[in-house]
Amino acid sequence: MSYDPAATAATHIDGHFRSFPAPVAISQYARVKLDGSGNLALAGADDLEVGEIWEAAFTGGILPPARSVRLVTSMGTTKMIAAGAIGVMAQVFRAANGQITATPHGFALGFALMTATASGDVIEVLRYTDPGDANASAATTSVAGLVEEAAAVTSLTDNTTGNNAGTTLPVGAPIITISIPIPALSALAAGVNVNFDPGFNGKIVSAGFRTGPTPASTSGKSATLLPTANGSPVSGGTLALTTASSSVAGALTSGSSITGSNTFTSGQSVGASVSGATAFIEGNGAIELKLLNQDLADALAANALAVNTLLANMRTAGQLHS
Repeated sequence: MSYDPAATAATHIDGHFRSFPAPVAISQYARVKLDGSGNLALAGADDLEVGEIWEAAFTGGILPPARSVRLVTSMGTTKMIAAGAIGVMAQVFRAANGQITATPHGFALGFALMTATASGDVIEVLRYTDPGDANASAATTSVAGLVEEAAAVTSLTDNTTGNNAGTTLPVGAPIITISIPIPALSALAAGVNVNFDPGFNGKIVSAGFRTGPTPASTSGKSATLLPTANGSPVSGGTLALTTASSSVAGALTSGSSITGSNTFTSGQSVGASVSGATAFIEGNGAIELKLLNQDLADALAANALAVNTLLANMRTAGQLHS
């Protein structure tokens, strides 16, 4: 077996304290880390600490004096320096200058066993023993396999019109367009109804007519269509078809704005009724209805609410960066 002189430089301890060189001034009970030379330095808000320095360090001298540190692996409670007011049993988080704060930032280190009223107060803290805390850093935190970047997590914004207020999902996410074919415009006569069952709860958002591959050409023809929900006309949405508006294949004739009476439930139909017509001779196309799927909107809104609640709870628990 060969002798490795470098291996003899390694050490270990079984206790709660270890000494490290401390060449700079550090306040007693500050959170400390090791610099690149293995010397003690103040731990910042995004730094992992090795523990709390148990006696103040001062500058000066030829050799950096050693200072005792209560290690993060120690049992029992410890002392830390507050960056501001902290209440009893409040969770504490890493702060700048080796201090702690009640303001959520990364993982919670533990909770306060006494009150701090001002910056610089020394208080007793019970550290959490969750092993996930040892994985916390400025770049990444880990809780039961959840990896989260330190940048602030943006809450969802809910514009779905769903019933559970969230915070932005796209407005059009739960909106679909259905097409009801009209094989011959000549079939559009007063009293004619065309219907379609979407199969969900929703509302009619808008109506239009898309001219098909065979446009109208005989002049002076027209028809007035009224969008319907469960067999009854909606408020607004009137479609005024004319030879001119239906003379170009693919052209869209938009109805007027829909202002009410446009909701329907699962099992009810949507469609259009013809209120009057001067019979077309030729032409075809399709009625296009934009429908809000209220079931999908509610599901998206509920998901947004659940995600936002989860994020808020995780921030409160110190499991996400603010």
